[in-house]
Amino acid sequence: MFTSCVMQATDSHRIRDLITALYTVVRNAYRLRQTRVRSACDKSGYVLLGMLRELGPLRLSELAAAVHLDVSTVSRQVQPLITGGFCDVLNDPEDRRARRLRITPAGEAELDAVVHQLADALTRAVRDWSQRDVDTLAVLLHRLGTDLGAVLAADGPVGGRSPHPPAEPPPPATAHLATTPRPAKEIR
Repeated sequence: MFTSCVMQATDSHRIRDLITALYTVVRNAYRLRQTRVRSACDKSGYVLLGMLRELGPLRLSELAAAVHLDVSTVSRQVQPLITGGFCDVLNDPEDRRARRLRITPAGEAELDAVVHQLADALTRAVRDWSQRDVDTLAVLLHRLGTDLGAVLAADGPVGGRSPHPPAEPPPPATAHLATTPRPAKEIR
């Protein structure tokens, strides 16, 4: 019994250390995005563009499910992307009443620019690391992201919030959305 208590205390300490480490990484990544990454997209816009790049043209409901948010939230977040020319609205060939969102060349260029800036900062952060350490970190972060997604999917709704089915993890989020005036298009 004593051994069990010691193991639980040790595991609890390890989990607290993991939480502290994750918060430190997230806080510094947020500060990095705020101070070092120049972009015309905000964080939510970058995530949505990344999904459109990865998955191709999507209905608003499909995009919302892919990023685990409700349709009303994604509808608000996508409007600046349309206005800024980073995605456009197409008629859905399967249902003429529906629309699909598609990333534009300007959206592709914005994603590429942000990835380049983040890659530069991350390369500088790990420049003294061995390649093995960098590879190990990448593998473990992917594993943690996948396992956290499985926990979210298995736990179901919490606090009145309904999670959507799990999707592939979004690309790293970054940046601010320029609003180059363009007529906004209504989407359904």
